Amino acid sequence: MFSEQNEKLKKPLHLAIVEKDEKYLKDFEEISGIQIPSELLDFETINERRLKVMGFVKKNKNTEKRIELQQLERLEQLEQLQQLQRIERLQQLEQLEQLEQLEIINNSFVNVKIETPLEKTVVYLDPPYGKSNTNSYQHGGNNYSEMQEEVNKYIDNSKYRIYLSGYDSKFLKVLEYEHTMNASQFGPTKLNEYLFSNQTKEEFENKQKSMVTI
Repeated sequence: MFSEQNEKLKKPLHLAIVEKDEKYLKDFEEISGIQIPSELLDFETINERRLKVMGFVKKNKNTEKRIELQQLERLEQLEQLQQLQRIERLQQLEQLEQLEQLEIINNSFVNVKIETPLEKTVVYLDPPYGKSNTNSYQHGGNNYSEMQEEVNKYIDNSKYRIYLSGYDSKFLKVLEYEHTMNASQFGPTKLNEYLFSNQTKEEFENKQKSMVTI
């Protein structure tokens, strides 16, 4: 039962069992950290005392191993948590750096120069909406017809993939969604808005298929 490392435990335990002396149990406790009840020495024969004492020691050693294993698992979980926290902090730092590099331009969309690669660029336009089957919310002197012509011309001349939100457009309708507008004098009004794209139907469908993961 005893390894070479625990050989020093053997003597006080042996003397406690043979001589029924509690002081050897205390010597054993100081070395091993295991407190053996003194009543285990009250059994009549040496063999009975040996079985009871050794059984108690074995049981407590197994308990210690379980405790050590639980502590190790908790330590590993803590290390994993700390690693995740470090990764999250790194991601937050990267996002912050990206935000710091973000350039905000107060200008017309037609004057914004796009220099990113074609395959990595998507343009989204959300111009003032004109009249559909609902009231317009054009304001500030915006002329919807002129704006629409300008937007259409920009999209026609662009080499980039563009998405446009609105009520109607000559471009491909790729998405429909419901929107609640609170600007009406009669209270909230539910509207159907659309997302359009300068892609062909075939191009859009192929793009959607490429995003499907089997």
